[in-house]
Amino acid sequence: MGEIVEGPWTRDWHCPTCARRAPLFLPNGTRNRLTLTVDDYCLEAPDIRAEARGHGVLEPVEVCWSCGESVPYLVGSLVVPYGQQGTVLAGAGAGDIQLLGAVLPTAGRSRSGLMVFFGAGKNGLAVVDWQSLAAFTAGRLTSPEERGEIPDRIWELNRHRLAWLADRSSGEHER
Repeated sequence: MGEIVEGPWTRDWHCPTCARRAPLFLPNGTRNRLTLTVDDYCLEAPDIRAEARGHGVLEPVEVCWSCGESVPYLVGSLVVPYGQQGTVLAGAGAGDIQLLGAVLPTAGRSRSGLMVFFGAGKNGLAVVDWQSLAAFTAGRLTSPEERGEIPDRIWELNRHRLAWLADRSSGEHER
């Protein structure tokens, strides 16, 4: 294998979101752990937080670098219902668009974390789907150019998350 030397691993540590074993350090020597706050992995909406609390305590969690970088950007995304992969990322939004409300760090050795999808219900948001992070396909992500028929609350939460991400990114560049 040439001159590649495998770095130290943390015995039996599995990332609580992707469930993969991860080395303690990246090849460049940087620590392969990032801390996600509750706001990073769960939208700040009472109905979403209540649903998430039903699956565990919401608190900061240490995850692998890959999950630490990607989970905050997945949460708050608009997605098409399961089975509608490949939807064009343009035009007006459809009424069945869902919102990825949380990526819960509930992974075990044999399953990845839990994604919670919300749709419009009679009294606000309603859970429409649960899926393991490992089973999710990026083809479900959508980004319509305009709201169209997307329910108000879903559109509002998505726009709020985009603003939150922009604020978060500008804060990181100032450090």
